[in-house]
Amino acid sequence: MKIKNLLALVCLIVGINTISFGQTNLMANWAGPDGLGGGAATEYGWAVRTGEGGMDEANHVVWNTANASSGVRYRDVDASTNPQTMRDGAVWSGRVLYLRWDAGSNTINYVFSYPVQLQAGTSYRFSMLYQWWSNGNAPTYTVGISRDMAGTDNVTTQQFFAETRNVMQSGEITFTAPSTGTYYITFKSNQAVLGGFSNFSLVATTTTSAAKDLAASGYSIYPNPSNRTEGLRIAATGANESARLYIYNTTGQVLKQLTINAAQDKKVDISDLSAGMYVAKVVTSKGVFSKSLVVQ
Repeated sequence: MKIKNLLALVCLIVGINTISFGQTNLMANWAGPDGLGGGAATEYGWAVRTGEGGMDEANHVVWNTANASSGVRYRDVDASTNPQTMRDGAVWSGRVLYLRWDAGSNTINYVFSYPVQLQAGTSYRFSMLYQWWSNGNAPTYTVGISRDMAGTDNVTTQQFFAETRNVMQSGEITFTAPSTGTYYITFKSNQAVLGGFSNFSLVATTTTSAAKDLAASGYSIYPNPSNRTEGLRIAATGANESARLYIYNTTGQVLKQLTINAAQDKKVDISDLSAGMYVAKVVTSKGVFSKSLVVQ
């Protein structure tokens, strides 16, 4: 009876119907509750870290109030005030967040971030406008979805080249959240520049909590049942991309997580797991795949 109940719990974790979501923007407050906050960006959730995971470098980054003349700040622009255009030449008006990377010191390594709450197995679409405002040369921005503020534990990253000053370009990233919790949209630059960003949007598209069978992922996990002392293995049986492995208990808590490279046969240490039922989820760009596990 106990095993039967555990199997039922596993089914609840693995098999939830696919749900479509509306267009609720999880970054709607990026510029304050009404989109026109007069304070500094830090008042509305923005932060900065060094690329090595250090703390806020308040002594070097100036977080200024909206429409100030220097530092990291919001700026309202229109056809007559700091005019911006789109790539097709159309005049663009709105609020811009200026992020600043300076030459020298450690400021070129700064990672700016904004926190968001994501749900396991849910697919999201992040979009934005970006440009090169001033200083330096045409920059390439690296935007990531990270588990930490320093952008060192990424779900995915993508690069965006700002080729022309004061011209807004559109960028988009799609991804699936591997677990529930706080994530950070992170921003890095390869140049010492003042860069402008706007129209941030992060919306859920669908949830794939009704995870596909693991066999469809191109990875296999064996043996099953597994012995705590001998461990288990995960191997690529046809996958051509890296993946992220998560092992959950029957309450949905993540107990283990690691990255697996394509064509790799990797041993997973499970000596710290108690005997019982677990769920393994493999997350790739194709979606979330799961398999129930028995540990003896």
